[in-house]
Amino acid sequence: MDATGVAASVSIAVVATALAFVCWFTGLRHLPAGTVGVIGLLNPVTGVLLGVAVGGETLAPPLLLGILLVLAAIASAHARKGSFPVARARRKR
Repeated sequence: MDATGVAASVSIAVVATALAFVCWFTGLRHLPAGTVGVIGLLNPVTGVLLGVAVGGETLAPPLLLGILLVLAAIASAHARKGSFPVARARRKR
């Protein structure tokens, strides 16, 4: 990789990291920390789906299983009344 490629890769990484931090801390200002944490669990799912939609990646069965397990875990946490941060935040309003 030449110097231009390295500079482009570094700048993309820095911008993506800065954007992620801004989104994370903005979320923490407006939502309970537990809710932001649960939303953070969707990051790998979003990455895989963007890879399929934009990058032309193949959605292999293990990836699909992983997505389903993450979504099932989030749904399970949500179903347990009183233990999901969003449910507690809604009741307080």
